[in-house]
Amino acid sequence: MHENIPAKHIRDITKNLPVDLDTSVAARFVFDENYWKKRCLKQSRPRDNQISEHGLSWKQLFFENFVQEGLERYDGEGKDLLPPMLDIIEICQEYIFSLKVLVILNDHGLSQSDRQDSY
Repeated sequence: MHENIPAKHIRDITKNLPVDLDTSVAARFVFDENYWKKRCLKQSRPRDNQISEHGLSWKQLFFENFVQEGLERYDGEGKDLLPPMLDIIEICQEYIFSLKVLVILNDHGLSQSDRQDSY
């Protein structure tokens, strides 16, 4: 769809898109790096905006941080939160190459011996 629209017009359109656009919609239809840069700078902590660690792509940086933060917040209790997260991961999988998950809130899936081995 966007192949037939001149780059200048795409920039004009995406320049006016809100940074809180539904993530799954933005993942599918927004390819302008300027939009993703604006979204990253508005929604992330400054230390998270190291584009050099994310393939020099603002879209990759956004989705790697987005999925990382989602996984770190997920405690295993809110079963209704998991399907939307999996949907987002499926939609943006081509932009996720590396995740640095610092915390897993719930280890219900591990047996007692697995937990002891990992510490």
